[in-house]
Amino acid sequence: MTALVVSSMVALNRASMLMKMLLLLLLLLSTAGCGVHGLDMDSLFQSPTLPTNASSFEALYVFGDSLLDPGNRHRLQPSAIGLPFPLIDADHLPYGRDFPSHAPTGRFSNGLIGSDILASFMGLPYPPPYLKDKSNVMKGCSFATSGAKILNKSSAYQFPRLNFPDQVRVFGDVRQMLVSKLGNEQANLLISRSLVLTCFGANDLMADYLLNPGHRLKVSREDFYQSLVSPYAQFLQELYSLGARKFAVVSLPPLGCIPALRAVLSGRQHYWECLAGVNQVVSGFNAALLRMITALQQQPPFQDARFVFLNSFDAALDAVSTPSAYGFVHGLRPCCGYLEERVVPVCAVGINAVCERASEHVFWDFAHPTEAFNFLLARLYWEGSSPHVYPFNLRELAKL
Repeated sequence: MTALVVSSMVALNRASMLMKMLLLLLLLLSTAGCGVHGLDMDSLFQSPTLPTNASSFEALYVFGDSLLDPGNRHRLQPSAIGLPFPLIDADHLPYGRDFPSHAPTGRFSNGLIGSDILASFMGLPYPPPYLKDKSNVMKGCSFATSGAKILNKSSAYQFPRLNFPDQVRVFGDVRQMLVSKLGNEQANLLISRSLVLTCFGANDLMADYLLNPGHRLKVSREDFYQSLVSPYAQFLQELYSLGARKFAVVSLPPLGCIPALRAVLSGRQHYWECLAGVNQVVSGFNAALLRMITALQQQPPFQDARFVFLNSFDAALDAVSTPSAYGFVHGLRPCCGYLEERVVPVCAVGINAVCERASEHVFWDFAHPTEAFNFLLARLYWEGSSPHVYPFNLRELAKL
């Protein structure tokens, strides 16, 4: 009887520790995930025609969080809060196992991330992490950093990251590099013909609202949305002042479907369901984001700019709900970081099991999608149609 009690206590302590780790992780890392709806799935898995003329983007500059981070987080100083490396970094296997080099690169994926695939559609090299490689900024680079937020706002747990204003500031340094190489006029021309891709809001929404009940009681939902989209608009204006004219703004996916958040906020009997209440909050933020860029497009001096809204929410919800319709076997179960019918906040060889075929899964780990899912998303953004892209897709934007 004593042994049974001890065993039960150990199991409870283990479960409690995992939940605490998951909660902490959600305050540190962003999420990703999107899918497709109303499209021919066979054509989606075929490589689109690459641009062969001048009606393409000169470069791709990426701003965002762990969804688009190609390795910037790995270049920053280790966390001061003493978390084990598998919790906050993707510089170890099995991350990168399906990347062309079959080695970890700092990407939170088994292989390519969305910005890599979009760049290949544009005939451009994968945007390298700016903190590692500044050798070819004329073709683009990525400032995206795991854990990045819209606001430089302190939270319960801090670790090195480049938030949206920090990434805009660093882009100013890139512009100066281009001016030094090309001169002011040609640098402005190059930037104006490039694509600026932004993806922010997941960390703000999770850390400062969804996982912060005290703050939810102090501020209305609409006021919270406004506290995010107003500075978002300001940073887009700063990018415009630095020469950017073609913008693609990515919405948030249904955060209520990601494995880690479901593990923290749902009971065991509801774990295999998306959290409808969370998704309702996310949907409201996306609507506010779309209103913001629509209004910005109509304001002077932005009439010569073009904004495209990439709607990942509806597509993602459809894909995780009916994975078999899109070539997947598992919509909610991650390939890595799955243990005893629950998700765990670790994905590392020797720590937990990893599936053999990541392409059968929508989610790679506790919060990030597989390369296969990233490909579907990128294809949708490149040549999809409304309501998944508004007012047109990126292929059309490239021609303007």
